[in-house]
Amino acid sequence: MPAPTHTGPSLDELRELTVVDVPTGGAALGLSRSASYRAAERGYLPTIKLGDRRVVVPVARLLAMLEGTEAGEGTPNAAA
Repeated sequence: MPAPTHTGPSLDELRELTVVDVPTGGAALGLSRSASYRAAERGYLPTIKLGDRRVVVPVARLLAMLEGTEAGEGTPNAAA
């Protein structure tokens, strides 16, 4: 099986953004597209719902997770 070609955005790339889509947010954590949506649905990936359908990941919360500063690290919706 070939190695994945995309491992997600770098921290520097993330810091330039305010929000990212769910697959990009998950990729930053090393998740596949489907695992990213499951994590978002279960509350393990922080999300904001925009309108009726669009769901995005706030970069500030994602960076906090990556840096290990998220309150209640490892629990769903702990910082919500």
